[in-house]
Amino acid sequence: MKVTRFLWLALAFLSAGCFAQHKSETSWQEMVKAERAFAAYAQKTNTKQAFLKFMARNGIKFQKGEAMNAIQLFEALPDTESNDWLSWWPVFADMASSDDLGYTYGPWQYFTSKTDSVPTATGFFSSVWQKQPNGEWKNLVDLGTSYKTNFSRTEEVAHAKMPLKKLSAKVDKTQEQAALIALDKKYIAELNQQSASFTPTYYSTEGRIHRPNEAPVIGLNEIRQYQEGDKNFSFSYLNAEVSAAADMAYTYGKVAVKLPGGRIINANYIRIWKKEDSSTWKIILDVIGMS
Repeated sequence: MKVTRFLWLALAFLSAGCFAQHKSETSWQEMVKAERAFAAYAQKTNTKQAFLKFMARNGIKFQKGEAMNAIQLFEALPDTESNDWLSWWPVFADMASSDDLGYTYGPWQYFTSKTDSVPTATGFFSSVWQKQPNGEWKNLVDLGTSYKTNFSRTEEVAHAKMPLKKLSAKVDKTQEQAALIALDKKYIAELNQQSASFTPTYYSTEGRIHRPNEAPVIGLNEIRQYQEGDKNFSFSYLNAEVSAAADMAYTYGKVAVKLPGGRIINANYIRIWKKEDSSTWKIILDVIGMS
């Protein structure tokens, strides 16, 4: 009887683990599907209609360094006929163990006409997604960087090498979010003191940096060697959101970039933070974009 009970408990535990893994993989696929549907709808209609359909009601779009409500911003745009086309596709996606918050990134291309075969501009996009109460995935924030290169389109989307595991212990999301905000502000204070845009010790081994007109910096080894040139940076925090499991979060804000010669450009930042060891926040994606 004791053996039978032990086996039943073991099987129940394994089944629960398999169900959780299956659920996470399904949620991951749904988020990727939403990103692809977003891009497909932009091709079918236009950029305005696509953003109105796929952005969350509280979604953010950056404009000239300011964070604005994306729905209100696009609703205010005129309904003009245009044949231009913003194309993009995800090559990477990752999400919280609670399956409610995730992010994607990949190449983007801008065509002046949907019949053109050569883009007039290219770069990388980064998007944060959140599952809504009705189960739909909506885009919370989107920020891109320009980078002139030739992209080969692919349908493959990579997973994180260190996916997050579900924890049995409950978390205090409010407390965790307050701690994450304090960490982002602490990091900003250190950066502003140095007029820098990054410090390697804050990054995950899978960390990634996206900067305007530069190839992505991939992995902690490359980040340690990265030289950002003769620029000065000044950051200010705006907002943050933490997953229900408090193991993934994003922060965003403003960046004043002082170029050689004294010219100042108003930009924005997004940082994706992740608790890969269940206790320490590390930056997994760091984007500075100008819009």
